Amino acid sequence: MENKISEFNQRLLKDIMNIMIPKNDEIPAAGDMGLYKQIEKYFLSSKNHKKSILNILESINLHPNVRISGSFFSIDLIEKIEIIKWHEKNMIDDFNKFKESIFAVYYNDDRVVRKINWGQEKVKKIEPKWDPSILAKVKKIEPFWKKF
Repeated sequence: MENKISEFNQRLLKDIMNIMIPKNDEIPAAGDMGLYKQIEKYFLSSKNHKKSILNILESINLHPNVRISGSFFSIDLIEKIEIIKWHEKNMIDDFNKFKESIFAVYYNDDRVVRKINWGQEKVKKIEPKWDPSILAKVKKIEPFWKKF
């Protein structure tokens, strides 16, 4: 299974990613970070995700407003957002997988992890401490299913 999308669809995906996750003062927009390559690497190998991603990109290219304008790139930002919202509302399952792939690669990027301070040490601090005395208490409880 080919895990690449056309250059045109790469450009389209990059533009959509920039709209869905715009730049801020410290981090560029998701598409400008080159994360569409990560989507190709991790999500186009999944038949399920690949189909949804390609369905969304194709549907955007076929959207009447896009066709009238010549391409998604010649439409202003407000109209692009409306087209994305239309797909979110009308192609729910495919759009959720599409969105999932975008947010997954974004929040797994080292630059983003550092920015939002999602270090592994924080996860370890949150983990509850194991109390072995719980097992002793559980062993004393008579299984309810033996009563029947």
